[in-house]
Formats: sequence, structure tokens, C-alpha cells
Amino acid sequence: DEVLCSTLVQWETALCLLTEMWEYGYAPSHSLCNEAVSAVAAQQQWSTALLLLSKLRRQDAPPDLASYTGTLHAMVRNKQWKLALKLFARMPQYGISRDASAYRLAIEACVADNHWQI
Repeated sequence: DEVLCSTLVQWETALCLLTEMWEYGYAPSHSLCNEAVSAVAAQQQWSTALLLLSKLRRQDAPPDLASYTGTLHAMVRNKQWKLALKLFARMPQYGISRDASAYRLAIEACVADNHWQI
């Protein structure tokens, strides 16, 4: 329990610090933002990952492929298959070229949701 609580506090603290950076006008790097997406995804916080992705889109350094695949992973892991497929479908609209990992996650979502048309 102590390790779990420690991890929960760490991802929440990381998210708060990232938000604070934005509030003070700092532009966090892609890698820092992707680490935050990965941290919330690892804690099954798919909705937080999606909100973070949305916030990143409004920043000077928009999210990259890793931001999207991290969010897709969180959604698939938490059985949000339809949302994952919608996000996958919108990636090119945001200028993100899908890679093998993104396709694999979309296929997992299709199989899990019995949804074979993308």
C-alpha cells in the first residue's frame, strides 16, 4: 500500500508541477509532457491523460506521437475502446503520423470492442 500511495502522490505531484509551469509561462519540453502522460496512464487515469493531451494541443509545443500513443495506451488499458479509436482516427487531423504502436493499440481496441471498421 505504501508503494501504491507513493506512486499516486508522485503522479499527482508531477501533474501539479507541470500545470504550475504553464501558469508561470514556462514551456515544458515534449519529453517532460510525455512523461506526465505516461505517469497518469500508468495509474489508469485515462481521462486525465486525455485532458493533458487536450491541454498540450493548446500550448506552443503541441503533443507528439508519444503523447498520443501514451493516451491511447491508457484508454485501451482501461477499456475505453471507442474513445481510443476516435483518438486514433483523429491523429492525422492533428498532424500526427501513426506508427506501429498506434496501429497495434487501435487493433487491440477493435478486437476488444468487436469493432472492425476504422
